[in-house]
Amino acid sequence: MATMNISLPDKLKAFVEERVAEGSYANVSDYVRDVLRKQQEAQNYQAYLRESIDAGLKSPVSDYSRADLLKKMQGAVK
Repeated sequence: MATMNISLPDKLKAFVEERVAEGSYANVSDYVRDVLRKQQEAQNYQAYLRESIDAGLKSPVSDYSRADLLKKMQGAVK
């Protein structure tokens, strides 16, 4: 595992240390890894959403009305 040193303002350092002191994380490194992992997951999800929206915008317009689609969905649930 690679090592990286970072500098934090006092307020952020205290915030991180508080999270560790709460017992959810074994140490500062565990906390930072978790935060970075969550950020990475959020970016991946945002990319997925963008791709899905683009695909939806490029798809053909349906001939079904909203009411028709609701009826179809309700029929599929039964």
